[in-house]
Amino acid sequence: MSEEIIVFKIMGDWAHFKRPYTTTSPLTFDLPSPPSVLGYIGAFLGYDRKDYLRKLNDICQLSVALLAKPQKLTLGMKFLHTKYSFRGYHKTPHALIEAEFISEPAFLVYCRLREASVFQEFSTRLQQRTPFYIPSLGLAWCLSDFEWIGSFPAERVTPDGEIEVLGWLPQSRIKSPKLELGKRYHMMTLPVKMAPDRSIQQFEDMVYEFSGQTIRCVLKDDSALWRIQHNGKLSFGETNYVYLV
Repeated sequence: MSEEIIVFKIMGDWAHFKRPYTTTSPLTFDLPSPPSVLGYIGAFLGYDRKDYLRKLNDICQLSVALLAKPQKLTLGMKFLHTKYSFRGYHKTPHALIEAEFISEPAFLVYCRLREASVFQEFSTRLQQRTPFYIPSLGLAWCLSDFEWIGSFPAERVTPDGEIEVLGWLPQSRIKSPKLELGKRYHMMTLPVKMAPDRSIQQFEDMVYEFSGQTIRCVLKDDSALWRIQHNGKLSFGETNYVYLV
C-alpha cells in the first residue's frame, strides 16, 4: 500500500505542551504529543477546538522528531481567579505560578491524512502559508512559524533486521536497541489518543533522540512502520522509516 506523507517543520520562540494530569500543569513535554499536533492541524483547517479531535482522530496519523535538544526555562505566569475576583470575594485575585517553557523549539512533523480532500486542503494551506487560525505551540501566546518540507511517497512495511527510525518510537515495539555514540536518547510517557471530550484513551512510552537523529534498533516481528522515499531531502540515504500513531 503506497500513499503520500506530508512533512513540515514547526518552530517558534517559546512552547509549552501541558501535561494532561492537571488543569494547569507547570511542566511541559519535550515535544508535542499527537493530540497537540492534531490541534495544530485543526487550526490550519479552521476546525473549532471542540470539533478537531472528532474530525481528525480517525483519519490522521503522526510522528514528530526533535530538531534540537529542548532548552527549558522556568518563567512566572500570573493567573486570575476569575470565579471569585469579579464578585469581590477573593482578596488576592492573582496567583503567580512558575511554569516550564521550551526556548526556540523546532520539530519535524510527519503526517498521513487518509481523506483526500483534507490532505489537499492542508498541504495547500501549508505551501501557501494561509492557515485559517494562527497556529501555536501549546499555549495561545506561543505563536508558531512553519515550513513546508514536502509530500513524499510512502508504503507500510514490516522491517526485517536492524533499521533506523526517524522521530519517536514506542518502547514497547523495540526488541533490541542499538545505542550509538554521539546520540542522546530519552523516553517520555505521552498521550497518543484523546477522545473528543478530551479524556485520554491511550498513553505510550515514546523513545526519541534529542537532536533529531535516527534511532537504530531491531523491532518486534509484528511492528509496522512507514518507509518514506525522500531521495535524500530529509535525512540519511534516500529512504527512512517512521512510526505513525
